[in-house]
Amino acid sequence: MKPSVLITGGAGFIGSQLGHALDAAGHKVTLVDNMSDGHADNLEIDGKRFGEFIEMDVRAPEMADVVAGHDVLFHFAGTSSLPKCQSDPGAAYDNNVTAVARLLEQARRAGVKRFVFSSTSAVYENNKETPFREDATVAPDLVYACTKQAAERVCAGFAATYGLDVVITRFFNVYGEHQDIHRTNPPFLSYLSRELVQGRRPVLFNQSDAERDYVYVGDVIDMLRRVMTSDGTFRGNIFNVCSGSGYSVPGLVDLYARVTGAAIDPEYRDPSAFWDKFPELFEGALTLDRARIEAEVYKHSLGDPSKAEAAFGFRAATALEDGLARAFAYSKAQLS
Repeated sequence: MKPSVLITGGAGFIGSQLGHALDAAGHKVTLVDNMSDGHADNLEIDGKRFGEFIEMDVRAPEMADVVAGHDVLFHFAGTSSLPKCQSDPGAAYDNNVTAVARLLEQARRAGVKRFVFSSTSAVYENNKETPFREDATVAPDLVYACTKQAAERVCAGFAATYGLDVVITRFFNVYGEHQDIHRTNPPFLSYLSRELVQGRRPVLFNQSDAERDYVYVGDVIDMLRRVMTSDGTFRGNIFNVCSGSGYSVPGLVDLYARVTGAAIDPEYRDPSAFWDKFPELFEGALTLDRARIEAEVYKHSLGDPSKAEAAFGFRAATALEDGLARAFAYSKAQLS
């Protein structure tokens, strides 16, 4: 019998895509989302609904009843916007750490066989040696990355003290269809799509040769399915989810222009102004160091995929050009 699967953040980007794939493969899939960042259109693909959807905050006491009866729990719910987390650190820790602790406790009581936690490459934000490896010491200082590091430690603690089978996945820059194009600071490729479709000149903040690792959502789903079905026991083990290939912002702009046939002439601005849409960060007796924002903009982030390949036989297979074409076509259909 195929395992039953619970996905939190099920109306979000990765959660919905995973839910659709597992539902199509014959799994019983339950998707939970409070719709603060999720989108209803993610719950319908090719005109059809999939899985069972429950609108609920994962911190609600009723989640214990939802968790019960599922074999695998994928936890994607949380706040992922860096400036949003920085603007309200209390809410960020509640969403990204407290919620994880509650779900882990519910999972261990219910006998969930595997708990998959979505972490982030942002925990490597102050690391200099690339490609980033899972055994590297990490010391983030921005709120978002700090919450994810703290949640990783809670996961590791439940694995060590209860024997809960926990897999920690550190996602690099995931892109593709259904990525959020509406929020104040969308992920870079989604923002580029939105501005092109709406006929606006993109405003960018990084003209350097710093490179980041981009991985297509379809490849990420392949990785997560391998994690779910693996016969191994992981107990808090960490795996990068990445392509192992890096691209600069100017390089991506040029590639996007070739893929879409659009003439892209970005306006490049001061990188320290990247979070100016969140004025609360610069109010009060002490304000956010703009040099820290600039360092984040210029961050070089490349992942080492070898551990995931050794454990699960996973390698990202989608060429960036193909993934960009699919993502742009989706954005165009949504915004036109």
